[in-house]
Amino acid sequence: MDHGTVAHLEAIQERVLEGERMNEKHSGLAIRCIHAGEINDANGSPHTSIYITTFKFDSTADLDRALD
Repeated sequence: MDHGTVAHLEAIQERVLEGERMNEKHSGLAIRCIHAGEINDANGSPHTSIYITTFKFDSTADLDRALD
């Protein structure tokens, strides 16, 4: 990792250890797009959980077709 990345991660770690919660100020565009329009649930969770899914394509041409 380069120095900028390490410094960024250290800054995030410091905010978390101080008890700061993630908010729109610290959310990137991708996170804001994924969670746009959500209503917080009754338990106060800030966001719906994101689950990771993996896709396998036989070729880059198949991948390209899937993204079109």
